[in-house]
Amino acid sequence: MRNGFKVFDADAHVIYPADLWPRFLDKKFVDRVERRPPPGFDHYSPTVVDGRYTQHPTSIYGNFQKAVNWTTEDMIAQYGELVTEGFTGDRVATALKVEGVDVMVIYGPEYDPWVEGIDPEIQAAMCRAYNRWGQEMRETSGGRVMVSAPIPLNDVSRALEEIQYAYDHLDAVASGLVRTTSTTRTWVIATTTRSGSSCRTSTVPLPPTSSRASTRRPAALTATPPSRSGMSWSTPWRHSTRSCR
Repeated sequence: MRNGFKVFDADAHVIYPADLWPRFLDKKFVDRVERRPPPGFDHYSPTVVDGRYTQHPTSIYGNFQKAVNWTTEDMIAQYGELVTEGFTGDRVATALKVEGVDVMVIYGPEYDPWVEGIDPEIQAAMCRAYNRWGQEMRETSGGRVMVSAPIPLNDVSRALEEIQYAYDHLDAVASGLVRTTSTTRTWVIATTTRSGSSCRTSTVPLPPTSSRASTRRPAALTATPPSRSGMSWSTPWRHSTRSCR
């Protein structure tokens, strides 16, 4: 609380633990995701999925971290033991008290599950692992650190399954991402809120890349009533909603 007002950080960030993937991934997927620091370079999150780095070579093989003042030394100088000991829920909650912030929400992960052409199965596994980490952060922070649950948008069925799982088993209070899948070129906006016992998923199909420049989006989206029988895909540029229960 600050100046008598409760403070909500709506777009917070932490430095992810180096062992996030091996600790929270299902065992059968652990060997497909690894940290592989490029020789001679200091890099924040050099993650490799199925043999490919999840970030651009310019970032991996270069002094990008130094250029943006985000080397390991920079982070330690700014955040101290939060870097050396880890951004755990209890430590972040203590930092929030110092800043006068009551609750924060993290949206992520920024890179790893979104590499172009990623196998939908490993993407879903990584979203599940991240959401497990999010549950741990909520519990160890006493509910002050909230994590928006990412969903694997390369496969709509897996996306819906993860929204439901995060809601039912991981106590997720929200899930939402805006991503363009590599195969369907669909922009999906997903939100999950604890309103009674329901959650909703909204989808907005995009035109093909080649025609986007000449396609004007209508001023308003037309809503489709919720469907309990399954995902309701509407015509292009229409808004469709599915009740998860």
